[in-house]
Amino acid sequence: MLYMHAEEFFTVENKMVWWRRKKLKIETFWFRMVKFFYSFQANNYRKENYFFNATMVNVKEANRKSIDPSDAIVKCSFKDKDYLLHSTPTSLIQNYAHKYGVWEPDLANFIYCILQNQSQSGLFIDIGANVGATTIPQALNFPCLDFLCIEAHPKVFQALKTNIKLNSLDNICCINGAVSNRANGTELTFYAQRANANNLGLSSLHLNDDIEDYDVLSVNSIKVDHLNEANSAKVLMIKVDTQGNELDVLQSSVNIIRQNHPIILFEFEERYHDDPQKMRKDITKFFEELKYKLFTVPKSENVMFRLRLDNYYRGDIVAIPNKDH
Repeated sequence: MLYMHAEEFFTVENKMVWWRRKKLKIETFWFRMVKFFYSFQANNYRKENYFFNATMVNVKEANRKSIDPSDAIVKCSFKDKDYLLHSTPTSLIQNYAHKYGVWEPDLANFIYCILQNQSQSGLFIDIGANVGATTIPQALNFPCLDFLCIEAHPKVFQALKTNIKLNSLDNICCINGAVSNRANGTELTFYAQRANANNLGLSSLHLNDDIEDYDVLSVNSIKVDHLNEANSAKVLMIKVDTQGNELDVLQSSVNIIRQNHPIILFEFEERYHDDPQKMRKDITKFFEELKYKLFTVPKSENVMFRLRLDNYYRGDIVAIPNKDH
């Protein structure tokens, strides 16, 4: 049996403690370097390993085998209000909001600017609401207002409901269906991107070029003018993002628009239309008859430019009623 003097024992033990501490420092340095460099990668919220940073830095090494990074809840923040969204490593909208605080910051800031100047009651309608990344942060900031979300994709609609519940919001009502100028309940063909896509929001009533792997579904049409929720409140703002079906959606809301004169936000993409020039003219005519003017969404310069759809245009559009309304 071997014997060791106390001095020798403590020397060996000290060396082991020193080595463990050294190893921990090296690992910590490495994890911080990974976090530092990974945070500067452009568009890393689009990458399949988006949560790699979090699992490497924020999870103990011994626990990593028990972690499933394919299913997560991300914390986002807008105007000092935190909110949560269910996400996956390839969820474009949720992970963008996680990285930058909110989805489409310019649009979110403009909506906030309009809603904060409204009365103590009113309704915001989000058509093509996706997972709620636009509505949820606004609903948290304006608990006195009501919000109506309409989403056609069945799986996205379930995610929308889950996110609303996750944030304990009782001022959001959501409806599953596709807004159209056809009679309520009409069955429409809907091209729904499958769950492996990073943006299910590209799904549409039209088979657009950016729809890849999809299912053909039958969904019920919804006419906004016939919704009790829209007719029983002062409609303050309508947001439309329906991948090429915007004019049809606006036509389904024409009576609500005439009665309330809301500010309208909608997206226009030329590539979604067989005859974009005709569509630009039809949209211009629609708003001229309602006495609205079109503007660009304010960007970092906080300027909204008057918009005339005589030539090519791609992007978000703000429709504002004339002053006499």
